[in-house]
Order: sequence, then C-alpha cells, then structure tokens
Amino acid sequence: MIQAVSFQSIDKLGRVARKLLGAALIRRVSLISQNSPSPVTFFSLSERAMPTHIPREMTFLSDAQHLQKSTYTFPKIYTAALENIIYCSQYNTILLNPFCVLKDSISTVNIPRHRFDLAVHFRNTEPVSGICTVFRSFEERNFYHTLIDNLPRLFLLHHPDYQRIPEINLLYADPLKDVERHLLQSILPPNVKFYSVDRTRNYRIEKLIFPSFLTQDYAAYLPQEYLTLLDQTVAPQRPSRKNQRIFISRAVKPHKKTRSRFILNEDAVFELLAPYGFQRYYLENLSCAEQIELFYDCEYIVAAHGAGLSNLIFSPHATVLELFPTPYVVPYFYFLCESRSHQYHYWCGTETHRDSNFLVDLDAIQHILEHDMGIQPQKVHI
Repeated sequence: MIQAVSFQSIDKLGRVARKLLGAALIRRVSLISQNSPSPVTFFSLSERAMPTHIPREMTFLSDAQHLQKSTYTFPKIYTAALENIIYCSQYNTILLNPFCVLKDSISTVNIPRHRFDLAVHFRNTEPVSGICTVFRSFEERNFYHTLIDNLPRLFLLHHPDYQRIPEINLLYADPLKDVERHLLQSILPPNVKFYSVDRTRNYRIEKLIFPSFLTQDYAAYLPQEYLTLLDQTVAPQRPSRKNQRIFISRAVKPHKKTRSRFILNEDAVFELLAPYGFQRYYLENLSCAEQIELFYDCEYIVAAHGAGLSNLIFSPHATVLELFPTPYVVPYFYFLCESRSHQYHYWCGTETHRDSNFLVDLDAIQHILEHDMGIQPQKVHI
C-alpha cells in the first residue's frame, strides 16, 4: 500500500508533515552492520588504534567524551560495490529503496531524521549507466566537512583494482567549490571523470563504488596513507619555509547578520600577538591555493575554534593554540593535530554555549605563548 504512494500525493503534503512522516517511515541501514540489506564486496584499510597525548586536565565536550582515551581507533574504512541503487543528489545520500537510506552515506555527523523531506525520496529516477562513485555528503557545504570528511573518501579510488577500470563517473550536483576543484584535480586518479547531475532529481545507478568516510564525528584524525597522498599531490613540492605566524580572524563578513565564536577583544589579542611576529588573516579573502601555501609555511597558529583550522592538514609541522569560548574542548582539531604530529595547545573560556562570542584572557595567552609554546617577542631593529 505504502509503496504505491506517488510523488505527487506526497509532495502535496505540507513540508512539516512530509518531514514528520519521513522520520517515521524512512529506515537507515549500514553496510557494516550484521543486518546488512544486500551482499557487498569490500576492500579496506587495516583497522588500527593510534596513541593519543590528551592532557589530564583537558575536558572534551560531553558528546565527544567517548573519544577521550589513550588511543584513537579509526572507523572501518572500506569501499563497497553496490548495484541498482538510487542516488539522491539533493542530500548526497544513497537510497536502497525510497524508504531505506544507506546510513554510511549521510555524514560523519548524526543527522536528525526530520532533516529529510519524504517527497525527495519519491522523485522519478533517471538512469545512469557505467560505474559511478560519490564524494559529497549531507554536510557538503561546510568547509570542514568538505576538506576533512568528503574529499578524503576519494583516496580509496587509488586501489589498483579501481585504477584498472577504464572510466569511473564522479557524481556531483551544484558547481564545484574552489577547494573541491583544486583538490580533486590533484588527488583524483586519471580514470575518474566529473559527471554533473541535477540536484532536483534522483538517479538510478547501475553500478556504484561506495567509499566510506575516513574520519568520525568530532575527530579529524586522518590515516597516514591519505596524508602522504596529499603531500605528494597537493602540497608545494619544496621544503616548508616555516616563516608564517598566523592569527585567524573570525570577524563577520559584511553581508552576514550574525557571527559565532567571535573574539570580542580580537584587536587586543592581535596587539598582544603582533610583537611575537603574528599576522592577522581573513581566510575567506584567500583562494584555496593561497591558503595551502600559507599553512604549508606556517610555524605557529593561534585561532578560535573554527573551520579555518582545517587548513592544518596542509602544514607539515606546526605549533597550534586553539581558543574556546567554553570550559571544554571540541576536539576536531586536536585529533587533526595528532594525525599531523603538530604540537597542540588550548585555552578555554567560561561561556556556556560552544558557539558563543567570548573574551580572551590576555595574560593567560601570553603565558601559554612564552612558557608552553616557547615563543619570545621579536626584537625590533632600529
């Protein structure tokens, strides 16, 4: 009975009603669960646990405290060969049927069920022949998720079995962003071709190579195999100059009405940092290539918690001071620093919400700079 429901009848329901009905009807299944819905073919990176160096006094956000251990264990990293599935381009998700979403394709983040509009699942499908793959996720618009979660999945296509395939279609809707285009042109195997689709339609895929995420929520710990590929294909092919001391500003863009995690005394913080050789950067004013060059040459970085710190993936070695509005740490970039062997330091404020704007204790920052990070003010030559 339910299977006979048409897209037109579902679409006539109000948006809220469609989302509530979708939350009740749509199942999420995982390929790596014991109740996998169909046979799949895997190859995977070996599972491993890496030691961490979490300071005893550091407190993680409550939702991330399961990661506060002496070791970090990677999620299962694999590819699966799927046939005759539906690609929902609006959500960048895989549907095994209109009522069954492949949970592994959504995101590293646990997306609430009500975020999915049931009507989208009932669109007519267009066929796509040949072998296809995907890389975006439900959270594809966020810079962090683009750089840390989505693009690294394509590393798995470098497996020799896939490089023997004459052509693999890389599906994407909406124009490629600067960071996507720049990195895709560098890291994609030569047999992978761009294949643009319409985000208002669904597509029935004859054969899909599904790549898993390499990371998990709250942890940007990436496998060394991927970081090596990034170093060989994306990073400048020269020694790092280690001559950049970066202070990332979160000053609001003129067209935005709100801002989060903005340092209310940012100018005073920069006045403190300037004698130590720091320069203030507004990363939204830099291209992807310029950000890569900047972070590749960085020696020290000071920043409020934010997506701009994702660029630490391009730094061969750096010392980082991350500033939080709250008494707890949101550990995305702690784990990225662990995977990159960066030296990590942090300062926590007293706000109650993780996205609050906040004041920074200047004396505390100066103490960290000089006593923990070992930086001294630079001498001015007259």
